[in-house]
Order: sequence, then structure tokens, then C-alpha cells
Amino acid sequence: MCNTRALYQYMPIPPIGYEPLERELFCSIYYLRNLCNEDKFPDWKIDQPVKLLKDCLEAWKLEVEKKGSDISIDGALKTLGLEMNGEYLPEEKSIRKAYFK
Repeated sequence: MCNTRALYQYMPIPPIGYEPLERELFCSIYYLRNLCNEDKFPDWKIDQPVKLLKDCLEAWKLEVEKKGSDISIDGALKTLGLEMNGEYLPEEKSIRKAYFK
């Protein structure tokens, strides 16, 4: 059972990546690379083709408009009051500690 009145500390986690799907584009319920592969998936029925097309166009628009982060790793470390150890980043626990100060 969980306590709905308990106060929990929010701890953001880094995005979870799954390397085989890293460069895949997922729209509606389809990975587009698989959807376009007629050798492996012949006669794949698309239940809602108009919705799929709209989702593809929206995903394409988001990909085109994507921007990189404005802050560099050095800038982020400086904001946290940390420094690089030669070529290496500080340990994760020291980054977390600095983040929660």
C-alpha cells in the first residue's frame, strides 16, 4: 500500500534510451522503418491511415524544429559549482549533491 499523504522528494532521472530504437521514428502505433519494409511486413494493414499521416507530419515538424541545448557541459558544471577532473566528469553523487544545494 502507498501513503497518499506522504511527501516525496522529486528526483528527476535522465532519459532512458534503448539503443536499437535510438534512431527510430514512432508514430501512432508504428515504427516507420518497419512499416516501410514490405519484404519483412507485406500487406501490413493500417487501421487509421489519416491519423497515421497526421501523426507522421506532426512528428516530422517536431524533428525539424528540434534545437540543441543552449548550455554546454562546462556551463552546467559551472552553474552547479563543479569542475571537470581532467577529461572526466565529476561523480554522479557529487553532481546530485550540488544540484540539491
